[in-house]
Amino acid sequence: MKFGLYAVYDSAVQVYQGPFKFQTDGQATRWFHDQCLNAETPIAQHPEDYTFFQVGEWNDSTGQADPVVPICLAKALEVVAASRNVKADNLEEFDKKVSSMN
Repeated sequence: MKFGLYAVYDSAVQVYQGPFKFQTDGQATRWFHDQCLNAETPIAQHPEDYTFFQVGEWNDSTGQADPVVPICLAKALEVVAASRNVKADNLEEFDKKVSSMN
């Protein structure tokens, strides 16, 4: 069976965390959303730093992993904003404020 391989990119330290194996993009994205909304995770504490990607495929019959060009599935800041019903237009202003703090 083929599985997707996924990774979380942390722009603050410029590394990918993972890979994580899931059966479908939907299952993987749900996991990432849960991480974004769990106040005890670093992703929820700094959502401006994290982006979720599919980075490959894993075949458990052959043991072969095949990379793919990373595909962005979700940005933590957008997940958090959507959960709080923040309008997308306000994200750009928020990003500017966050950038000016660094």
